[in-house]
Amino acid sequence: MTTKELFAAFADSHRWNALVQIAYKLSFALLSFTLYRTLTASDYSTWAITNSAIFLVLLWADFGLRKTIPRYAPRFASSPKQMRRFIVGVTTAQTTLITLAIGPLLWLLNRWLTGTPHGAMIFPIACAVFAIESIISVLRLLHHAHFWIKQFNQVAAIGAIVETTIDLLVIWFATTSSPSGAASGSAGLSSASSGSADSITILSGVLLTKVTVGAAVSIATGIMLHRLVKQSPEQKRQHAPPSIQELLKHTSAMWVTSGLKSLSERNFMLLFFTNTLGAEVANLFKVANDAALVFYRLIIKTIGTTDTALLAHIDAAGWQKNLVMRAFEKLTVRVACLALPLFGIAILGMIGCRNLCLDSMVLHAFTIMVIAYLMEVVLLPYERILEVKRSYGSLTRAYIPYVIGLLALMTGKVVTSIGLLGTLLCIHIVRLVSLWLMSRTVQRTYHLHLPHNRIALFSKAIIYGSLLIIILVLL
Repeated sequence: MTTKELFAAFADSHRWNALVQIAYKLSFALLSFTLYRTLTASDYSTWAITNSAIFLVLLWADFGLRKTIPRYAPRFASSPKQMRRFIVGVTTAQTTLITLAIGPLLWLLNRWLTGTPHGAMIFPIACAVFAIESIISVLRLLHHAHFWIKQFNQVAAIGAIVETTIDLLVIWFATTSSPSGAASGSAGLSSASSGSADSITILSGVLLTKVTVGAAVSIATGIMLHRLVKQSPEQKRQHAPPSIQELLKHTSAMWVTSGLKSLSERNFMLLFFTNTLGAEVANLFKVANDAALVFYRLIIKTIGTTDTALLAHIDAAGWQKNLVMRAFEKLTVRVACLALPLFGIAILGMIGCRNLCLDSMVLHAFTIMVIAYLMEVVLLPYERILEVKRSYGSLTRAYIPYVIGLLALMTGKVVTSIGLLGTLLCIHIVRLVSLWLMSRTVQRTYHLHLPHNRIALFSKAIIYGSLLIIILVLL
């Protein structure tokens, strides 16, 4: 891949990532709302907990592969033979890890779903979903690492739409074919909200649909990956493949950093606030956090793994300074271009929520998190530089204040003393401090700075916009 082709693929990938992200979000939101209206509270909770358990264990069970695959794929891209060697190694490792993770998944499901009406009946299907999602995750990473993003995302978007369509048909059939549903005539889904639907049919049908469509997507993208690898030309420059020790060291480091970050993110913090501040405050946190994450994840998912893949391709080509500076500028400008309009939308949303007399704690929590998240995304390219260059010492030093800050908050009665808002403020300060330390390290070591002429507008918007939000909230 030439330099021109690399940067063109990088720019094109964001459009396709945004497309598939919109398809996934709309499909999931429609399914979630329909199930909420159809199932009883207990059955809906069973579905939600099953999904949470699957993807939580999937996050921890990948052992850092989601960052290792885009980092090392270019080192194996010299020939189709090396590509196949890398793919076989990755899939073997993933298969082993997922097999070992089945036990913890069943333990979590058994603990959380014990006592629910249909919990035990969906355990086998949940394990099948877990296996299929792990396969799709690896295939996605392998396609994206080689910038075959358009090909994969086209299939993934179609799969999401087909899956949701089948799910809605399953729900419609279950609600209209049940005795009470049939008696209600054409009431359809509205009659199901009274709890008359055949819940086990819906739960098992939705999960089996995910398995079936996921298997189809896996087969289609697997065949496509085989063809793309076979058609890949031999490269003149041959790269020495990394040693097993290097791969294990990198995956371990990435697994640790991902695990540390998860300790200040929603899934863990929700449980933490429930235990320390009570369920009511935890629910307020979830509402505010879900709203703030809309802005944060839209940027993160649009960029995807293309930042690591772009830098890894440049590193494999010899880390030429002019190419690194060009790539870093394109990455930071793209992030700023995504963040700036979202920040404007956040300000408008803040004004609207204030006029709606939303709970003040939710409003204040959202303010803290949305400002912090949008500041984080601008600094994340510095972390990617350190990850690609395998600067584990620099990463460790940057995470020290973060770890100390979390330990100080989670021990003793600090959280109960400063409350939800004080805790959120402290957490996001230590997150930003860690990223700031990474940025200083990269600036000193690699002389990479934010493109001031282009980022200046964004920085001013963040500063003045933050002041405006704070004034609006406090008034």
